[in-house]
Amino acid sequence: AGLEYYFMPLINTSLYGRLKDESTIDIRLNENKKTSNLRIGFGGYGMVRVNSKFKIRLGVIYSNYSKRTFDVNIIPGSSSSYFYSYVDFKSGVSYESFSNSFSQPTQIILQEELAYLEFPLDFSYKIWKKNKWTADLIAGAATSFLIKNRLNAITESDTLVVLGENRNYSKNILSIRLGAGIYYDFSNRLALRLELVSKPTLGTFQTSQTDNPILLNTNFGIVIKL
Repeated sequence: AGLEYYFMPLINTSLYGRLKDESTIDIRLNENKKTSNLRIGFGGYGMVRVNSKFKIRLGVIYSNYSKRTFDVNIIPGSSSSYFYSYVDFKSGVSYESFSNSFSQPTQIILQEELAYLEFPLDFSYKIWKKNKWTADLIAGAATSFLIKNRLNAITESDTLVVLGENRNYSKNILSIRLGAGIYYDFSNRLALRLELVSKPTLGTFQTSQTDNPILLNTNFGIVIKL
């Protein structure tokens, strides 16, 4: 058989993995608790089936990521941007003006909101097939461009204040893509697709941090034979 072509629109969920001690905001926040929150994105792949087991695909994916750093101290009247080494405050906002909006020392949550436009090139290899089900392994690489970088403060009353952005993040990064997926065939031309992809990254930060993150995606899509 000759080459076969497919298109797969998808939605994805994203998590920021490998949240180690090292803070992306300030080294003095290394010991603070950090979490990643699930976010939704979207995209699509064009795929070519080379033979019965092997496919190549090229995609464009928009992925959102959200991280939180807890128990960040705020001291009213302080003119020092303590705990904000890598923050570029937006116009009209400074650490001093923000800290003076509180009447007494308190603790806040710092929320980082990131979005990347990713261009992956993947290879998949079929490892199992039974009836309408098919499983494969995925390997590839991608270059991603940072298109959203926002740092928010969340107060004890759950008020969200936009502070600016974190200049520690590089504008573009490289990632290795490793994963697995399954298909469920509705017909010869239409299938459902679910896959898990782990993406160790390179060059994520402007500083010399060693803990480049692992970005995690779950993709759900419909595969259409062209």
